[in-house]
Amino acid sequence: MAYQVPTSARDAERQRHHILAELLDPHTRAQLNRAGLTAGQRCLDIGCGGGSVAAMMAGCVGTSGEVLAVDINLALTDLFLANPPPQLTLREHNIEEGPPQTDHFDLVHARALLEHLINPAAGLRHMHQCLRPGGWLAISGSDWSLFDQQAMPAPFGEFMEQLRRLGNHQSDSHQRHFGSQLLPMLSDIGFEDTHAEGHVWLMRGGKPSTEWLILALEWAVPSLAQQGLIDEDLATRAIAQAREPDFAILSPVHIAATARRPA
Repeated sequence: MAYQVPTSARDAERQRHHILAELLDPHTRAQLNRAGLTAGQRCLDIGCGGGSVAAMMAGCVGTSGEVLAVDINLALTDLFLANPPPQLTLREHNIEEGPPQTDHFDLVHARALLEHLINPAAGLRHMHQCLRPGGWLAISGSDWSLFDQQAMPAPFGEFMEQLRRLGNHQSDSHQRHFGSQLLPMLSDIGFEDTHAEGHVWLMRGGKPSTEWLILALEWAVPSLAQQGLIDEDLATRAIAQAREPDFAILSPVHIAATARRPA
């Protein structure tokens, strides 16, 4: 997997997961409702992170159902799963290596995961294998195409352009345009009854709507600067600008899709 959080950045990442849960969980709940989440189901949450979605799923399926929440590292799950209910199991697992179980789950969920995989198509195939025939996938990811095209104030815009150029030369980097590839990937793998919605929000300076990104930039900058890959002074000025009250840009498009494995 391309996405790894160093131990030194763990506190910032915990804060990011809190912010992202506040921003995205309402949309994820609506997505899971479209996928038919209900009591008694067997569910899988892949790349569970802080565990907010797994906790949500466990509350819906109740004690007659089951939820398996997996991630390559479970260090953040105590954010929302310090005392997991009996119907919820936590397990370390890498979806790129294969499905944790096959032909078993009524509903599989993954949020902001596939764009961080080296081989997202393989990860999606393994999710398909996890589902029972007729089971539903609820998956979401970001597309940065419109974010990249919008006018941004300097120096923030200059720093984003520097990061884009860097990403274009790194084969294991975050796949910025994954969201626009999601629907054809679902079709190619054999999913049916696909539905998708996009969500964009206004990123305000110094607000949680922007801090989810700025916190990630802050922990990445020292390592990138040490390797000579970015201009550290430019990065510092860009981050400071993004915390000014008059800063405002549009977020990447968060695309949430549901699709069914044929019965």
